[in-house]
Amino acid sequence: MPCNAVARAVGYVPVELARELEALGAEAVGKALLTFLRRNFADLGEPRMQLSGGQIKIVQGNYLVLVIDGRIVVNAPYGDPKVVGQIKDAVTDFITGLAGLALQKRVVRAICRAGYRVSKEQRAPNGALVLQVEL
Repeated sequence: MPCNAVARAVGYVPVELARELEALGAEAVGKALLTFLRRNFADLGEPRMQLSGGQIKIVQGNYLVLVIDGRIVVNAPYGDPKVVGQIKDAVTDFITGLAGLALQKRVVRAICRAGYRVSKEQRAPNGALVLQVEL
């Protein structure tokens, strides 16, 4: 009897960061995700993207990646569940990091709009933005 199983994994971006993805826009997030998938999962084939409203749909080989309102879903008919999990983890981390960077940039703009000068920016080992602000 054939097995018609679909490997599936779901990840989530924290709610407070998911709002940052909306501000970036689906097209910008989708393009960044395409580049990420090309670099990190090139062996699965060339990814193709479709946008529909705020939904990002990327097909790469036998794998489907959906990004909807901060939820990441990876499906693969006849796909390797281990690879599906790896894609989900990598995409969730990437999208969360992208949203975190957007939030950090928004904070810098707010500090500047409030009339303060950012005299130094650097990245901590964990990727956090560290600012020196003149009050």
